[in-house]
Amino acid sequence: MPKSIKISLKVLFLLILIMTHVFPIKAEVRGDSLTTAITTASSNSITFEVKIPVDRIFVETIQIEDHIYSKINLPGFSTMSQAGAPQLPLLTEVLGVPFDSEIKVSVKPGKTIRQRLSAPLLPVTSESIEWGLESLTEGSWGEPVVINSIEPDPEIYKNNSIFPGVLGEVTNDAVLRSQRLISIALYPIRYDPSSNEIIMVDRLIVTVEFSGFANELQDVVKSEPLVFENFFQENLLNYEQAKTWRENVSSNSVNGSTITKAAWFPPDPGWRIKVREDGFYKLTFTELEAAGIPIDTINLNTLKMFHL
Repeated sequence: MPKSIKISLKVLFLLILIMTHVFPIKAEVRGDSLTTAITTASSNSITFEVKIPVDRIFVETIQIEDHIYSKINLPGFSTMSQAGAPQLPLLTEVLGVPFDSEIKVSVKPGKTIRQRLSAPLLPVTSESIEWGLESLTEGSWGEPVVINSIEPDPEIYKNNSIFPGVLGEVTNDAVLRSQRLISIALYPIRYDPSSNEIIMVDRLIVTVEFSGFANELQDVVKSEPLVFENFFQENLLNYEQAKTWRENVSSNSVNGSTITKAAWFPPDPGWRIKVREDGFYKLTFTELEAAGIPIDTINLNTLKMFHL
């Protein structure tokens, strides 16, 4: 099934995602009733607790065409984006972690509450794109038609297993300048399709362990330009701890060869593309050439786009 391509560029922050999950390296916008707090932190682990406002969970029944579904609302949480999967609340926490370390995440639930639903849980909307056949045959790229549909994934809805199968997991592993970042997706509400019940917890205790790295803290913490420092401070749950794991420019000898490590920077030459909102955009050769890209002399297969 074709997937819609959404471009949402934010000036200044360039992330290289090296895993394939869909969750972004981004902190959630929280409501006053959601509390996340670090309980312990050491040179090789961190534990934090998330209190879930179960008293604010609201389940409503909605009708879409000829089908009746249950929909969950939980303020302060985003929702899962996997097409066809149950539309469950999702919380993402972003942490700075040591370079070259192995990451292990374990999650312990608090009090568990089961609630039976009157109808199946609403699945995430599936999107498909249709291009006009006439436009394609004429070589003209017109506006695509985006078709939204509600299609429950049978591998989930006709399965006897609880979804998701875990309470939390690492969903992204990225490098931003001198800092390695991971995002951890937490699932305070899960779905049991065999009994048509949701399983809620009032808190999640998350422990993240780091192993397999040279446990040497930096004597002098590498500072970043103010705009990046503010980004780290606002988005990293363990900002103070993470500062000690920043990667300074250094040279290591491996098999007789010297390898220099440095913070990543955008390629040069490079061009920045800005958009005002999510949507479908078309860049023509004429527009690229007008921006100074040497279309006639470069290998177009080498063009790359990075998410800012």
